[in-house]
Amino acid sequence: MIHLETHESTEAYTFNISYGGLGMYLLKPIAEKTRVRIGIPFTDPTGKPLEEIVVGTVRWVKPFKNFYGCGIEFEELSRKDQPITFNFIQEAERLSP
Repeated sequence: MIHLETHESTEAYTFNISYGGLGMYLLKPIAEKTRVRIGIPFTDPTGKPLEEIVVGTVRWVKPFKNFYGCGIEFEELSRKDQPITFNFIQEAERLSP
């Protein structure tokens, strides 16, 4: 994840994804209302790594023992600009009970 104003990179791990945004774990805090750029990694059927970029805004941050949880709202997620991410979420929703 990259802070769009400072260009500082922060290691982050996704724990939830939807059409609206991401739930992420961070090793260091980030301020609410911060705009960020997130690379979402995928692998194509041949094993080639792919990455789609989404831009969002940090909506909440909560400290835990050794990390921080945060919610990031996508500015836009479209089938045209992020087709792999869009289809991944669609398939995950289809498979959810």
